[in-house]
Amino acid sequence: MARSGGRLIGYAAMAALVLVAALPQAAQGVKLPDVFKELPGKVPSVEKLLEGKPPITTSLADAVTEVPFLDDFDPKDLVRMTVLPRGPRGGFLLKHPGLYQLQAQSYCLHAGTYAPGEGDGYLYAPLEGPRSGVIRRILQNSVAHPQIKQSDIQTLIWAILSRTKLGDMAPAM
Repeated sequence: MARSGGRLIGYAAMAALVLVAALPQAAQGVKLPDVFKELPGKVPSVEKLLEGKPPITTSLADAVTEVPFLDDFDPKDLVRMTVLPRGPRGGFLLKHPGLYQLQAQSYCLHAGTYAPGEGDGYLYAPLEGPRSGVIRRILQNSVAHPQIKQSDIQTLIWAILSRTKLGDMAPAM
């Protein structure tokens, strides 16, 4: 068994050497594309991309970390939010105080930044910045379009945050 395995390895090594030896001959006459010629217009500098106010300025410093009115809150019943009636703009109509459950999608609004140091959790913070209205509409309308993958919505948000022009984006976006 070891002998046939060794023979197999020997054949594989010989085949690899033949392929490597044949590459220069196979590559002759192959023209590599001129990637610089195919770039659309001027490539902006990093400084140009980073100038001006960021599209989203919300940070952890804006988060509401204290909710004192919930200190004595002791709900007895759990209600799935998916059974609640909805308002004209799709918001849930909460008829009474209580404990509600909902599985939701979340999105990263600060690409390339390091996550909070410890634990998992979410805090409420107002969405602020020059592109906050656009991002808010995308997030609100994503619920009405479950056929659009969460990863596609995330890519669109990151494109907006990185100031990508719509004309430079893939048609699917």
